[in-house]
Order: sequence, then C-alpha cells, then structure tokens
Amino acid sequence: MNEISKTSDCPPLDVIVDTFTVMEPDEYFIGCYDANGNPVNDITLSIQNAKLEPIDADLYVATDGDNTNSGLSPEEPLATINYAYSLIQPDSLENNTIYVADGVYSTSLNDQWFPLQMRSYTNLIGESMDNTIFDAEFDSPLITDKFSEFNYCIKNLTLINGDGVYGEGVGTPWSTMCFNNTQFRDKWIELENIKSYNCEANSRHVALWFINAYLKNVHVYDNLGNATIVQSLITPQNEITSITVGIENCSIKNCDTNGFTFLQGFDFEELSPIIMKNVEITDNFNTDTEWSRAFSAIVIDHNRKVDMINCTIGNNRSMISGGAIGCIGCNSELNIYNSIVYENDPKNLYIGNDIEEYPFVVNIHNSLFAHGELSIQNGYPWNIINWMDGNLESDPLWQESGDYPYMLTGNSPCIDAGTLDLPEGIELPEFDLAGNPRIYGDTVDMGAYEYQGTRTSNIQLPIINTKITNYPNPFNPSTTIKLDLAESGKIELVIYNVRGQKVKTLLDAYSEKGHFEIIWRGVDENHNKVASGNYFIKLTVNGEEKVIRKCVLLK
Repeated sequence: MNEISKTSDCPPLDVIVDTFTVMEPDEYFIGCYDANGNPVNDITLSIQNAKLEPIDADLYVATDGDNTNSGLSPEEPLATINYAYSLIQPDSLENNTIYVADGVYSTSLNDQWFPLQMRSYTNLIGESMDNTIFDAEFDSPLITDKFSEFNYCIKNLTLINGDGVYGEGVGTPWSTMCFNNTQFRDKWIELENIKSYNCEANSRHVALWFINAYLKNVHVYDNLGNATIVQSLITPQNEITSITVGIENCSIKNCDTNGFTFLQGFDFEELSPIIMKNVEITDNFNTDTEWSRAFSAIVIDHNRKVDMINCTIGNNRSMISGGAIGCIGCNSELNIYNSIVYENDPKNLYIGNDIEEYPFVVNIHNSLFAHGELSIQNGYPWNIINWMDGNLESDPLWQESGDYPYMLTGNSPCIDAGTLDLPEGIELPEFDLAGNPRIYGDTVDMGAYEYQGTRTSNIQLPIINTKITNYPNPFNPSTTIKLDLAESGKIELVIYNVRGQKVKTLLDAYSEKGHFEIIWRGVDENHNKVASGNYFIKLTVNGEEKVIRKCVLLK
C-alpha cells in the first residue's frame, strides 16, 4: 500500500522524508506510474529515519496474535496481515512466506484491512482452505496487486463478502482478487486451494491481467458478477512471452453472468494458451439482456488457444441468445477432450467470429454434447468445426444429488469413453475434481469426475505404487479411504490429529497386495466423535512409513 504516489503529469521529485516506514522502500510503499500503469521511477527519496527494520524470514499471523510479538514462529504470531507485509523482506532468490493461522480475519473482528496489497516474492499461505477465512464485510475487494514484481503463491484461503463497487472509477471493478501486471514483465502467480463465495461485483471476481497464472483447486460459487477474467485487450509495447494460464481442479458454480472470460491474446503468430483440466462450470445464470448475445460458462476472444480436458459444462443459462461457450474472437482455437457439455440453454456452443481472414477453429474429441453438432451454432461459414471420433450425444446420467451432483452414475455412457491421446505436453492430473484417482478402469472417463464404482469386468488393474486416496474430502460425517498396496505384509492405517496424536487405528493386520476400501466415521478409539479440523491418514507397511494423506472434517 503506497505511502507516496504520483502520476507522470508531475515533474521528477526529490523528496526529503524525516520518518518513513522503512529505509529502503520498494513498490509496496512508493510508486510512480504513467496513465497506462507503466513505472516511471522519477522520485528520489532521502529518508532520515525508519519505523521498521525489515525481517528476512517467514512470518506468522494469528487471530490471537500481537504486533509486538516477533512474528517469527507460530508461538509468537503477529496480529494483522498488513503489518506482516510491511515488516517482511522480499527475497527474489528464495521467497519468504506469511503463514496465516485458522480463524476469521476482518476489520471489525481483529483490525484487518482489505484489499490486501501483495508484495513481490512473498507467499501468502493459510493453515487450511476451509478455516482460514478473509472477510471483507462488503466494504472492499479482498486481494489486489498492480505494483509488485509478482512471482508468489497464495494458498489455503476462503475469501468472502467482497464488494466490487470499490473498483468503480479507478478501473475495472472486482470483488475478490485482481492481479494486474502493468509493468509487462514475464511474471507468474499461483492460486491454490482457494474458495470464494458470497461476493458481489459489477463485473468480475478474479481478474488476471498480463500474468502467467496457475489455478489449482480454486472454487468460485454463489457470487454475483463474472467469475474469472484472464488477460487484457491492450497489446503491450514491451517484449513479453506468450502468457499461459493453467486451470486445474477448479469449479465455477451458481454465479451471475458467466464463469471464465479469456480476453484477447497478444500475438497473431503465437496464440496465448489456456489449459483447463478437471474444471466444472455449472448452474451459472447470465441475466444480461443489453447485448445481442450472452454467454454463461466461457467466453473466448482473439488469439487464444484453449485446451479443455475433462471438463463438465452443465446447466448454464442465458436470458437471451448465445450459449454456454462463446467463441467470439478471431484467430483462436478451442480443443475439447473428454468433456461433457450438456443441458445448457439456449446453446451449448456459439461461434460468432465475423472476420473471415482469421477463422475460429473448434475441435471436439471424445466428448459428450447434448444433441451433438445441432447444439453448436456457427454464425459464419468460415469458422471451422471438426467433430472428431468418440463423441456422444446422449444423457450423461449425472448423479444429480449430494456433494458432487455432476458425478457419473454406474450406467453413464461417459465411463471409460475418454481418450488419453492428448496434445503434446498435456498430462492428466493424478486426481479428479473430487479427489478420486483420475483414471479408474479401462481408461479415463468423460467429465470432471471419474466414476469409482465396481466394474463388471474381471480385469485386475495393475498397481503401480502404494498410495492412499479418500473421498469425499473435506467430509462429514464419514470418508471412504482407498488403499492401493503394492506389496503384501503387516499393514497399519492410523488417523492422527495436527498435534501428532493418534486418534484412531483403522487397520492393524497382515494383508495381501491389492485394492482395499476402509471407512472412517470421524470417531476416535472410544467411538467419540472428533472435532472439526485437519487430520492425517498414515499408512505403514512392514514397519516402513509409506504414505501420509491430509483430510478435513467439517461440521
């Protein structure tokens, strides 16, 4: 948060400061930019005194912390996240991290201030996605960055009650997070294990501009306004590598307007890539009636190459003509593999590129489209639709209830109907959107969820290595633990709490190698229900620790 800022309308400044926050401030404290957000850097500071001595180490924050503590350990945490950002020393060679303990962080509860301004090379990591909660109390967005040099990760957070009205008059309004790399450098961010809900925005919730971004396990739901936007319409003058966005194990649900909007890439020669894997976009409703067409799941603009692998696009609605997927740009390419696009109104996919010299190309492989090619509207004859092998048109037979209503039921035609012949360099993640093994059976299924039921086939699946999975996760009141044992021997399967104390022994016996399932019902050795929180499943084989898996009990 800049203590001094000026625009390029002002001449260069020499500023003498008696007391500043730090002796050598970076862009977190002071900045000078032109009208396009490019750094000018024509302020010279002469600082006489400083309030803080930067700390080149990880820092810890907790709701019961105190800003007079050292902040150097969980036992002596700081009280406010902003103070930790002011105190920490960024390190471009090895990121320092601000660790935030579980709890609710807001202005009214513990004097937090939003939006948080991120700082270069400084990670922000919560203790757990479900229980580390940032609450903006409908007063502002939650996280922003347009000044730093980026290159950091943000993990394990729930972001709620953001207000996008804050952004009006100062740029595009957002309600949850905005990252704007206006300095046009090849920088990156990672967003992992993030939930955002109950936020309001006139436009968008998560904005990613000119930045290489990787989103993993990011869930945006029950919000008003666009869910996500990627990359600006402005072509930078500086050289920049093609911006890549990776989206894995993410979901956009119950949002007003649409899910993902991929705006214009930079270059007609090298398309800016978007890779989506295990993504669910469901039950979004675009209420816009001002435009001739509206889209409810994905919008793709110019110069984009979008690869959708194992995605579920379902039950998305628009008030007027359009579709769930809007291919509106020129010189772009959409490749759809192993995906389900079903029950979207008015169309599953609409191609509206009106520039004949630069057609929009759509390739669909091993995917289910309701009503097949008839559900795709091509507004102009020069755009190309390649309906490839392995596509289906029938009902996917979703579960339609429970925590994962878009899971497949046992009779679904999508089971084992996918393909592993994916574009070069693209690999499936190990798990599906629910945390189950991504490939279970003869081959991969269609959609974001892999069916885990019993097969009629007697084929014994090969065991590659010993591993644990559990579902659901988080869970309440019970979770099913799946074991893949690569060897026979004495097996111990034990639940531990975060203090390392044994909670429950689920298995202590000799076992042959193979696949097994055990249910933990959230109780301890005395059959008492355990408290909500994080637990660890530890598997030991023949006295050797093999796997530890984290699980979360929510009540």
